[in-house]
Amino acid sequence: MKTLKYSILISAVFCLVLGFGHGLWASPLLPDLTVVNVKSEKLLGGACRLKITLANTGNIDLPPVAYDPSTNGVAIQVVVNNQSAGAINLEGVDPTRKLSRPHSTLSFYWKNVRHYPHYYFLPDETNHVTVTVDYNNMLPKSNERNNSLTRVLSCEKPPTVSDKVPSTTGKHGNFRDYALPDLVVTKIEKTKDCRIRVTIANKGKGTFSPIAYDTGSGGVWIGMKNNNRYWGSMVLGSFDRGRRILNPNGTITFLWDSYNHSKLLAGKNDIVVTIDTENNVKESNETNNSLEKVLFCLEPIQGPHKMPRVPKSEGKVKPVQEPRKVPRVPTPREKVEGSMKRLPVNNFKNIPNKGTGVK
Repeated sequence: MKTLKYSILISAVFCLVLGFGHGLWASPLLPDLTVVNVKSEKLLGGACRLKITLANTGNIDLPPVAYDPSTNGVAIQVVVNNQSAGAINLEGVDPTRKLSRPHSTLSFYWKNVRHYPHYYFLPDETNHVTVTVDYNNMLPKSNERNNSLTRVLSCEKPPTVSDKVPSTTGKHGNFRDYALPDLVVTKIEKTKDCRIRVTIANKGKGTFSPIAYDTGSGGVWIGMKNNNRYWGSMVLGSFDRGRRILNPNGTITFLWDSYNHSKLLAGKNDIVVTIDTENNVKESNETNNSLEKVLFCLEPIQGPHKMPRVPKSEGKVKPVQEPRKVPRVPTPREKVEGSMKRLPVNNFKNIPNKGTGVK
């Protein structure tokens, strides 16, 4: 009986030591990148951007290769409603390498990889979002089962202007329009020196988020095409410094100035201007953001047809100079005073003999 008790005790101690050792050996000193949180953040204009929080819950620093911008580094991938929303290297979201230290966290907004560096906005009212860090398994980690996190995020879509929303006032309930902006290109004109003048306006009944004036990421962009060719783009915050179209019925006119595309071509120009090319602002009407206009730029007249500039008189009368007289040259038949008489060649009788009359 005692032998059996001793055997059971020894077996229990052996299993305890073995299990502890196995757990210790199974948790080496390695980093551990994990997705802590994924949530939706709604902007004033109604759009919902994606905020992601990552953490390094491991015991050591991340190796420098994790921040390699090539395919050898760690990358983060986002999938929304079973469609890829892009992937980006860890260096792109953590340039200061905050996650390289153990037990550190990092929060950032997901950018539109297709139109970087603009924000990515959730497309639907209900969104199944999956975020995976090190989705290509380039980094050995102490725990490989916490690399992904899936959340169902809602982004309530504001009703358009045509939708009626009952209010709390009135006996039977009054109806009002939901206030949304409506960005429209109203005019495209040509100046005398063949530059392009554009007028845009907010024809909606509401305002939009001031983030639309961000000159870096997330701002509203205006794009142009000329004869079906890209003719540059401008951000709203670069010319609407007074935020005139932030409020309803606001308008602003500006000269197009994008790199070297500031003037029209000689001849025909088929101009198309589009506002909010990245759809960063939710509007009451998303179908009227573009305007097309054909403009002609005539070449200046050059060559012999160009009239010389005549200077204006300053009131001073200049004396008229008489032309210089050129002396007249007499003809051979006319007798000129002081000239010698010409004798015929064959008249020898009037020539004196040699020595006669010569002293």
